Amino acid sequence: MSPSTLAAVDMYQGVAQSNVVFVGQKDHHEMVRLLLDGGIKRVREAKAAVTLKDFKKKSELVTKAQKIIFGLRTTLDFEKGGEIAINLDKLYDYCLRTLTHAHARNDLDKFTEVEGILEDLLTSWIQIRKQVR
Repeated sequence: MSPSTLAAVDMYQGVAQSNVVFVGQKDHHEMVRLLLDGGIKRVREAKAAVTLKDFKKKSELVTKAQKIIFGLRTTLDFEKGGEIAINLDKLYDYCLRTLTHAHARNDLDKFTEVEGILEDLLTSWIQIRKQVR
């Protein structure tokens, strides 16, 4: 895991302890899990579209992945989440910028980087659920 991903994992583990980073939804944990899972799938599909040289499909999938990441950003509560929310927002911003780079240059390595970050966050998020129960 990269240092930035390790930091993100630590941030999500901090959420388990504070349990106040995300704004009220009946099951906000499940919502975030679904968003992360959807983001991973769209990035994978965009990578496949690049490989197949289906650039129209790639554009659609990158846009969907970016919208999902924007959705993740809207779940953050900066007032209650403090530094954790700020750092997660920075990580989401990094993913958005990296996806833009990957899209513009058909850079499979950058797609893979974002996919890995989201996978690590999802793994951590699932572990948090297990700890909270």
